[in-house]
Amino acid sequence: MVTKFTDEQGNEWCVKITVPVIRRVCEELDLTIGKIQRLEFPPTAAVDIIWFAVQEQAGERNVSRAAFEDAVGLVGISRAIQAVMQAIGQAFPEAGAAARRAMRGPFESGRTETSSSSPPSQESVLAKS
Repeated sequence: MVTKFTDEQGNEWCVKITVPVIRRVCEELDLTIGKIQRLEFPPTAAVDIIWFAVQEQAGERNVSRAAFEDAVGLVGISRAIQAVMQAIGQAFPEAGAAARRAMRGPFESGRTETSSSSPPSQESVLAKS
């Protein structure tokens, strides 16, 4: 399953939730598949999941994790988190409702391929931290 988001530099990224990505998330972040399905993980884990899901593309583009995170930026992270939640919802259909509820939360003004609203301002992202 694939969803897409665009970073602050205009690069489009495809978020792919695959068996190897799920295995890595479980092993490296000490999460169970149930917690992933229910979206029960901290925001810092979401950033790691995003990286795991795009790491192959980043390698093809010769983009390091640090460069990727810089390109995503503070404003773009909301779009990336929405994309990973959508991808998890597609990979685990039973998690779809939880993903939709979560996306209406603090990142509801972010933009992914299926959303057309403007991203939040940097000040509003920082104020919610």
